[in-house]
Amino acid sequence: MLSILKELKGKERTTQDLDRVYDFVKDNLCMASIKDIREQLGMTLEEFMAKFRDYIIRNYELISGGKEGIVKEGVLYGIIRRKR
Repeated sequence: MLSILKELKGKERTTQDLDRVYDFVKDNLCMASIKDIREQLGMTLEEFMAKFRDYIIRNYELISGGKEGIVKEGVLYGIIRRKR
């Protein structure tokens, strides 16, 4: 994972970076915490959501739970799984 962070140092984060980090942090059920992905990318929550919120909604299943994430209709979705 350290190599991804070194590659990203000083660079704009892309959706490809998000997908690569997701593949690294996901568990054996293919679920990953938005907080873990955000921290691995070295972004604040505000930066992360501004950049990736819409991409995550289109390309990932939202699962309720977690400590931070996307709030829809009063529910916090802090865990994601790539759509098939």
